[in-house]
Amino acid sequence: MKNIRTAIMLAMLATLTACGDNGPSKDEVKDFIVKKSVSDALATNPFQRHTEQETHDAIEKMNKAVDIQSMQCSATKGFKNVWDCTVNVMMANEPTTGKIRFHRDDNGKLQGESIAE
Repeated sequence: MKNIRTAIMLAMLATLTACGDNGPSKDEVKDFIVKKSVSDALATNPFQRHTEQETHDAIEKMNKAVDIQSMQCSATKGFKNVWDCTVNVMMANEPTTGKIRFHRDDNGKLQGESIAE
């Protein structure tokens, strides 16, 4: 019983330490990639309007197609809330690696842009 409590405490401590720098979480990165992919796909024809339901359905479909395998982020030197991340993603059963610079806007929401390699 004591070992279980110790393991739980260590897991909680690791989680708190990982979140301490306010860096991007896996869920936030996935949400960013999904919404960016859908936005880019829907914007291919600027003359076509999409309903909220079509956008919602596209996001749900993309959510099922994206699986973040791993990510490694490091704080960008000289900035408080900027991180350069390498993200390994399975997207529609295709492996993809991308580099993304993330930052938090005034509301704390994660924003990002691709980094050219």
